[in-house]
Amino acid sequence: MPDVHTLVNDFIIKLKRRKIEGSQATAKLTAELLRSVISSQRVPYTNQAGALIDAVNAVGEQLIAANPVELAVGNIVRRVLHIIREEDLSLTTAAMAGLNMSTVSDDEDDGDRDNYPVLSAAVVAAAARSTLRPPSLQTLLEDIPDAAAIPHTSSSGDDSEGKSKSADKSSRSRKLKHDVIEAVNELIQDIGTCHEQIAEQAVEHIHHNEVILTLGSSKTVLEFLFAAKEKKRSFRVFVAEGAPRYQGHLLAKELVARGLQTTLITDSAVFAMISRVNMVIVGAHAVMANGGVIAPVGLNMVALAAQRHAVPFVVLAGSHKLCPLYPHNPEVLLNELRSPSELLDFGEFSDCMDFRSGTGSPLLHVVNPTFDYVPPKLVSLFITDTGGHNPSYMYRLIADYYSADDLVVQRRPGSSQLIMAALFALSPKDGSEPMSVVATAPYYSSYPMMSTYLKSGLYNWAGDTKSFNKEGRYIEFITSPNNPDGFVRSSTVNRTGGLLVYDLAYYWPQYAPISSPADYDLSLFIVTKATGHAGTRIGRALVKDEQVAKKMVNFIELNTIGVSRDSQLRAAKILEVMTTTTEKHGSSDSRKSFFEISYHLMEERWQQLRAVVNKNRMFSLPHFTPGYCHFLQQETNPQPAFAWLKCEDESVDCESFLRGHKILTRGGSKFGVSPKYVRIKEEKEFGGGLAVWGGRNQAEGGEEDGCVGERGGGER
Repeated sequence: MPDVHTLVNDFIIKLKRRKIEGSQATAKLTAELLRSVISSQRVPYTNQAGALIDAVNAVGEQLIAANPVELAVGNIVRRVLHIIREEDLSLTTAAMAGLNMSTVSDDEDDGDRDNYPVLSAAVVAAAARSTLRPPSLQTLLEDIPDAAAIPHTSSSGDDSEGKSKSADKSSRSRKLKHDVIEAVNELIQDIGTCHEQIAEQAVEHIHHNEVILTLGSSKTVLEFLFAAKEKKRSFRVFVAEGAPRYQGHLLAKELVARGLQTTLITDSAVFAMISRVNMVIVGAHAVMANGGVIAPVGLNMVALAAQRHAVPFVVLAGSHKLCPLYPHNPEVLLNELRSPSELLDFGEFSDCMDFRSGTGSPLLHVVNPTFDYVPPKLVSLFITDTGGHNPSYMYRLIADYYSADDLVVQRRPGSSQLIMAALFALSPKDGSEPMSVVATAPYYSSYPMMSTYLKSGLYNWAGDTKSFNKEGRYIEFITSPNNPDGFVRSSTVNRTGGLLVYDLAYYWPQYAPISSPADYDLSLFIVTKATGHAGTRIGRALVKDEQVAKKMVNFIELNTIGVSRDSQLRAAKILEVMTTTTEKHGSSDSRKSFFEISYHLMEERWQQLRAVVNKNRMFSLPHFTPGYCHFLQQETNPQPAFAWLKCEDESVDCESFLRGHKILTRGGSKFGVSPKYVRIKEEKEFGGGLAVWGGRNQAEGGEEDGCVGERGGGER
C-alpha cells in the first residue's frame, strides 16, 4: 500500500488537473484521505488533539490550494478538524455534563470498563453547544440519552488497576485516534448516502399534477424526483438544457429512462415557461454561511424568474456542501473560467483574429464562467440530509458542523515564506556546521523563531550583529526601514563571507524617502504593506543569483503548493489601482496619486501622535532626518508604519504598563532590546481610511477609541 505522502501528492495532482468530477466524489475522497493521514499519525500523550489537528491542517492547506474553487475540499477538512475537537472534548471534559467517562484502550472489551456511562462525542458536543448558545432545532432533536437509561456493564477493574502508567497513556492515545477514525467513517457514510436521505423527503414537497423546473444535471435532483415518482406522485419536469455544457440533456434522458414525464427547454425559454411552473428544484455547488448559493451558471437567471412569478425556489444540498465561509471572505474563490471551445470552436475563433494589426490579437473575447451566485433572498427553502431549512437558519445549521478556530485553513505566501526560502537557498547543503543568521537589534521579532523553529541544521540564529564575533560565513538580515524603529538600515557586520538579505517590506514612499534604487543581491518585498490589505499576503523577491532564485522558487512551491489564483488576482488588482493613479499623476488629471494620499495620511497620524506624546514626559519617540524622495520628487519625512515608543522611567515595563490601560503593544524584549521600548502599530488599511490613533492618556476606549493594538501572530 502506498504511503500517506504518495496518496496526498496523487490526490493533489488530481485536484489540480480537475480529474475529480462532482462535489460528492471530491468530499468523499477528501475524507478518506484525511482518515489515512490520521491513521498514520503518531500521537503523543500530551496534546494529542493538537498533533492530529496540526497534521490535518498541514494536508488540508495543500488540498485547498490545489483547487480553491472546489469548496467541498475545505468543508471536509474543517469537518474533520471539528470532529477531532469534539472527540477530544468527549474524552477530557465529561465533567461538564456531570458524568464520568471511560478512557480504556481500543483493545479492551466493554467488560473491562468501569460502571459509568460512556458518552459519545455527539452527545457531549450537543451539551457543550447548549451551554454556549440557545439550542437549535437540530440540537433539540438530537438523541441525548439519560444517564440512568444507559445500560451498565459489569467491570472487574482488576486488570485496569494493574496497568502501568505508560500503558494507560498509550490507551488514551489510541482511544482518541480510534474515536476520530470512527467519526470520520460515519462522515464518509453520510456523504455516500446523502442523496438517499434527501430523496426521502421528496414526497413532502412534490404533489400530484405539479410542474417542476430544474436546470443542468444534478444526481441529487435526479434521485429526489425519482423518489417522488416511486411514491406514486404524478408530475411533469421541465429541464433547462444548461448551456454551454448541456448537462440538462443528460438529466432529461435519465428522467425519461426512469419513466418521468419530461420537457427539455432552452435556457432562454425559462422566463417564458416559468408561469406554468409550480416549483423550481435545483442542486448546488456550495451553500455559503449567509444562505447564498454557488450554483451552475444560469441559475441566478432562473431564481430571478421564479421570484418574479412567486414560484418557490428550492435548493437541494448535502451537508458536505455547507460552507462556513461568506462570499466576501478572501479564502473564497467564487468562480473559474472554462475553455472558450465550449462556446466557439477554435477553428471559428481563428476567423476572428485581427491580422491587419500585425499582432494577430483577437477582436472577439469569449468568457465562459462555470458558476453563478444566487443570493439568499432568492431562495425559498434548503433541503439537506438533515431536513428542510429556511435560508436565515443556515448559519445556525453550519455552526453545528464547524469550529470557529478552523475557518481559516489556508495561509497565503508572504514575506515570511520568502525569508524562509532565502535561508534555505543561501545555506550550503554540505556545511560542517549551521550557517549563522544575524540582525541588528532592534530586529524583526520573528527572525529568531524562523531561524530556529525547524531545527534544520542548515542555519541557526546567532543573535545581534553587535555581539556577533564568530568567524566564517553568515547571513545578515537588514530590514530597511527597520521594523520596529523605522530607521533606514545598512549592513553592520561587513566581514568576508557575509550574505546579505534586504527585507524591504516597508520600503514604500509613504513610510520612507526612496533615496536610492534597491540594487541588492537579494531583496524581499510584500504588497500588503503598501496598502494594508491583509488578504493580499503576496511577497516578491528580486534575486541576482539565478541558482539562488531557483532554490527559493522550489522551496516556495513545496512549502505552499504555489500561490492560489485568488491571491494573485487580488494582488494584481491592487497593483493595477496603485500604478494607474501613479501614472496619471503629473498629467492633466489633477487628482493625487495613491502614494501622495497615503503619505499625507501618515503625516497627519504622526503629527497627532507626536502632539500627544509631547504633552507629557513619560514617553518619547525617535526623531528622523528628512530625505529627498526620488519617487515623490520632493523632500519627505520618514513616517514608519510603527511607533517605537520609549518609556523614560527605567523601572517601568512599558508593555505591561500600557496593557493595563488597554493599549496592546509588543515589548522591546521581543525585538532583542530593553523592555522600556514598545512597538505600536500605526498602519491601517488605506482603502478604508486611516483611523486616528488619538493616543489619549487615559485610553478610555481601548483599541478602537484609543490606540491601534498589535495583532500578534505572524503579522508584521
